[in-house]
Amino acid sequence: MWRKIAVAAIVVAGLCLTGFAQEEGAARFGIGIKAGTPGAGVELGMPFTSNFGGRLGFNYFTYSYDTTQEGIKYDADLTLQTVAALLDWHPTGGSFRVSGGVLYNGNEVEGKAKVGAGGVDINGINYTADQVGTLKAKVDFNNIAPYVGIGWDTSFGAERQWGIYL
Repeated sequence: MWRKIAVAAIVVAGLCLTGFAQEEGAARFGIGIKAGTPGAGVELGMPFTSNFGGRLGFNYFTYSYDTTQEGIKYDADLTLQTVAALLDWHPTGGSFRVSGGVLYNGNEVEGKAKVGAGGVDINGINYTADQVGTLKAKVDFNNIAPYVGIGWDTSFGAERQWGIYL
């Protein structure tokens, strides 16, 4: 599976960097800075024809949260990390697009909770830190994920300098 992903990413990157099948006057490539639910990122995109283009992107964000509530110490770490290889089809040649591709999905949340020295009361019974131990949790996803989406991209086309993606 990793081999297929690597080949797809290399093909899209190669097409973006070499300008394969570009129409006369089309932009060579574009670089975007983005922010959204997957975190902050950068993206390299390029039209191949008036209706097709490709994008390679990377997003990253981390957040840690530590708190103590009622004698229990909580530590949580969020990591958002994705790498995308996408092909875009602009059926009308305008900004509307249908996209498909593959993502490396390194998103996860890890957490742990530990009872303090005074223990914790549950239903009127006090449990010590040694009795409770440490509670650990982890949420992660498959590393490889397919992607299908629709959106608008005003940077597509030969005369565009700035764009917005939705």
